[in-house]
Amino acid sequence: MLSLLVASSMFGGCIMGMVDLPDYVGNVTGIPVTLDLYQNNTLVETVVGTLDENSMYIVVTNTMGPTTVVAKAPQWLSVREENINIEVITEVDVMFVCNGDADHDNAITLKDINTVFINFGEAGANDADVTGNGVVDLKDINLMFMNYGLVGA
Repeated sequence: MLSLLVASSMFGGCIMGMVDLPDYVGNVTGIPVTLDLYQNNTLVETVVGTLDENSMYIVVTNTMGPTTVVAKAPQWLSVREENINIEVITEVDVMFVCNGDADHDNAITLKDINTVFINFGEAGANDADVTGNGVVDLKDINLMFMNYGLVGA
């Protein structure tokens, strides 16, 4: 779940939130969360926050008014929240539900599964370790097959 708190200020807005990354057991510190901000179906700004040890981030934005927010974290499919008003304090909950995007193209395809197979058994930081348990293993393969064919917002 991604909770957004939007607070207006003289510089625009400040978006703060908490991110829940399902199926991930690793350390979340330093994971980037990209927010694409759309108004009238036009991308007006992209801001990136970095998660702290409590899965929280903060970003500053110049975008004000009714906004669609598309949130993306590496290895998770993007999610979209419509009609967020960045003029008042607002809280929005968004759930990152699909993990397994090892190649970061916002779809879980054969390329992702191939990435896991190529890296199978490797330990350490690796995009194919979508579960974050420190090794590319059967848990990663199972997650890929569960979410195969899904595409982000």
